[in-house]
Amino acid sequence: TAQVAVVKAARYEGELLGVMEAGLREAWPEAGVFVRGKTVLLKPNLVEFDENTCINTDPRLVLAVRELFLKLGAGKVIIGEGPGHRRDT
Repeated sequence: TAQVAVVKAARYEGELLGVMEAGLREAWPEAGVFVRGKTVLLKPNLVEFDENTCINTDPRLVLAVRELFLKLGAGKVIIGEGPGHRRDT
């Protein structure tokens, strides 16, 4: 079963890493055990663009999650993305 936690951050600046860590530990308390020494792939939404709305993952959130997995002992964190629906990225 998938575990999910919904956490709120007032803004992308500040203690985003702490907010993400609290959410991860709520949803997956053993996360550090399972990622220690392993390679983690983060797949944010970065490739689409719509000038009328926000549809991309904020890079500060991607950085916070990367830092969190490194803090938990991941050996490497890779950020990967696909070409999306609009093939001219």
